[in-house]
Amino acid sequence: MTRLLALAPLLLVACNMTDGAVVRGVAPADAEPASVASSAGSVTAPPPGGGDTRDTSRTIVISSGAQASLGRIRIAAGNIWEDEYAAPGEAPRKGLTAQLWIHVEGEQRTHRRVHPGAVFDAGGRSFTVASVDPAAVRLRTPGEAQ
Repeated sequence: MTRLLALAPLLLVACNMTDGAVVRGVAPADAEPASVASSAGSVTAPPPGGGDTRDTSRTIVISSGAQASLGRIRIAAGNIWEDEYAAPGEAPRKGLTAQLWIHVEGEQRTHRRVHPGAVFDAGGRSFTVASVDPAAVRLRTPGEAQ
């Protein structure tokens, strides 16, 4: 029953995935606001001999019950709970996992259960699950050079 109740706010978001909003979410009154945070990497001093050492990866934070809009890709997150999972080449362990609902414009909607370290592709982009905490999922994706 608890899992079903946790899904209710997300269904409100998932049913409205084509409204053009960057973030839509429903959260309890005492929760932090739904957010999508994006950070371009920092610029460090060039190595000896020159060169660009800029980190162009981005971190996208999707609050539980919210969705992120990345151009033609929309990703909603929710149903966060502890479960057993095994990362490739590692022993099974217990930790927080999350459900992601992924919609790429012009393609079939998909969903997947993810854990820290999971990697997936959507809309021609690669995503790595950086972390899962009780309130949000953090994804890393290569950013555009600036």
